[in-house]
Parts: sequence; structure tokens; C-alpha cells
Amino acid sequence: MLEHQLLTYQELRNHDLVMNTFATGTGKTKASLLHLLDRPNVNVLFIAPTNELIRQHARDVEIFVADAGLPHLVVELNARLLREFDPQNELRRQGERFHRLLENPLQFTDELNIPEEKRDTRFPIVLVTNPDIFYYALYFGYNRKDARNVFYDMFGHFDYVVIDEFHYYNPKQLSNFLFYFALSLGLGYFRHGRKICLLSATPSRQLYEYLERLTVQGMKYTVVSPQPVVPDDPLAVRTLAPVELNFTLGDNEVSEYVVSHARTIRQLIDSGQDGAIISNSLRDISQTALHLRANGFSETDYRRITGPYKDRDVKPLVLATPTVDIGYNFEGRTKQRQNLDFVIFTAQSTDAFWQRLGRAGRV
Repeated sequence: MLEHQLLTYQELRNHDLVMNTFATGTGKTKASLLHLLDRPNVNVLFIAPTNELIRQHARDVEIFVADAGLPHLVVELNARLLREFDPQNELRRQGERFHRLLENPLQFTDELNIPEEKRDTRFPIVLVTNPDIFYYALYFGYNRKDARNVFYDMFGHFDYVVIDEFHYYNPKQLSNFLFYFALSLGLGYFRHGRKICLLSATPSRQLYEYLERLTVQGMKYTVVSPQPVVPDDPLAVRTLAPVELNFTLGDNEVSEYVVSHARTIRQLIDSGQDGAIISNSLRDISQTALHLRANGFSETDYRRITGPYKDRDVKPLVLATPTVDIGYNFEGRTKQRQNLDFVIFTAQSTDAFWQRLGRAGRV
């Protein structure tokens, strides 16, 4: 267990809201789940910004629950899956399906793949879902016949809430979360045990200011953030390898860079290194693939990720759009070093620059 994971676990005992700001890939998800060891019967709402990240977190939570011997049912939910829970359309309204799911998940034992040993008893639930489901529930967005029930289900059913990649949400989603914090405080839910854990490597100054205002009104919150350590600290765990950074001026697209550096990329791959090429433009990635093929690369050398992805086919080079910025783990060949040895990318914003630069050298 890493120190920040232990600190997050400890701080949640004494605070209403804890924000973990450690870098992506350092185990923030596990840090948030450790709280369940203290409260094994609590219902949990876990929100992530993309459906791929939802799938990834659902797997992670299932593994944690099994390893810890916790009783929870883990339910992955988005609009498509909610429709699939009722393939015969007997429950014609999405809101009714959602309400019945939260009221009693055992009504959907086959759809949720609930194991036989859990089909005759009610268990606490970990609902892993996206911000849109949360928004529509909280703002009475479902059919008027279901809106009140779904609101109470979403607002009152969960005593522990985890929100991942908190810096990533759009203004509407972000304001929804902030309203939820204030409403939880105003209606006394924190006094009765509600806990919230935010996971964000790059929280904004405005978020800190808002949380400070809620502190004045009575909410107890703290931040678990990285602290400098000396290189010879026996308890330090390296999470980043040294990175050599090169800026190229004038190349607005990675495909232009690849034209003049194809031989270097070939040498890196032939030496056993793994890398990624990331661009904001799908056209740019397509052009990059063409240039690589023209310089002797084959489909055994690279794979493209430009949309939803299911397979984890391992290739030494990944060509990708911003699809991989959130919710994708570059799982390469087994090796005792960083997953990615080099990254070539463009970035049009500060957040995108640091997100993509952080992919390089991550151990």
C-alpha cells in the first residue's frame, strides 16, 4: 500500500470530503476504495467521465471487492446498458428501470450476472456510472412518473460517493457536482455519515475556493497531495522515470513529424521500446499511419485507437486520438520499467499537454 492510499483511507474517517490529487496511474482508485473496509455495508456511487473508464473501474472494483471479501454487488451502468436490462421492453420508461434497479437489483439477476450465491439475499451496491445518469436523476430529467423516485434513489441511496477525473468534466456536469456537495451539507447528510472522495491530478483553483466556502458553512474537507521526497528516502516509490523532452516548432501535425523522423521511430521499436503517437485530429492519425506504411511499418508494428475499443492487442506503437487521454491504460509487454518509452504528441491546451506528457515515463 502506498502512503497516499493510506492517508486517503485515514482522512475519510475524519472528513466529509477528501480530494486525492496524486498523478494518474499511482493508485487513486484503490485509495478511494479502502474506505469500504471501514463501512462494508454502505452503498457506493462511483462516477467516471467516459464509458471506457466506467468499464475499467467496474473491473477494478470487482477485483477489490473480491480480494477484500466485501459483500457488494458491482453494477456498471450507462444508458445503453439500462435499456438492455429490459430487452422485452416490459418497463417502458428508463426511469422506471433505473428505480427498480436501485430499489432491488435482484430483479435483474441475469442481466447483472449476479452469481448464484448472491441471488437470495440483498447486498450493498457499488453503482459505477457516468455524469449524465447522475445529472438526469438529480434534476428530475426522467419521465414525470419516475422523476421523484429516481431523485430520491440517487440522492438518498448512497452514503459514499467517489468522483474520478474531477478536472475533466464540462461546466454543466461540474456545477451539478458542486450543487450536490452543497445540498448534502445543507440537508445534513454529512452529519449522518455521507462521505465524498474526489480524484483529480489537476484540480482548479476555483474548485479549492468553492470547497473553502463550504468549509466555512460547516463541511470538513482535506486534500491528500504529493509531497517532495529526497531521492534516498527508503519509503519512496518511484512513479516516474526521467524524461527527455524535445520541442519541435513548425510541425502542426504529428504526421509531419513522422515524415522526417520515421527512421528514428523504427530504431526505437527495433530496440524493444514501446511508444504512442497522439493527435487531436483523426485525419492526422490517418495520415500518420499512411506515412508509417510508406516507410516500411506494418500492422504488426502499430495499432490505432480512435474511438471505443474493446481489445487490448499489444503492439509496440499506438496511434491515438484524445480517446486515450482519459480512461486508457497503456498495457504493454511485461517489463521492469515504464509502459511507454516514448510519446509523440500535439496539444492545444495546457491540460492536454500535461496529460499527454505524463504518459511518458510512467512506471
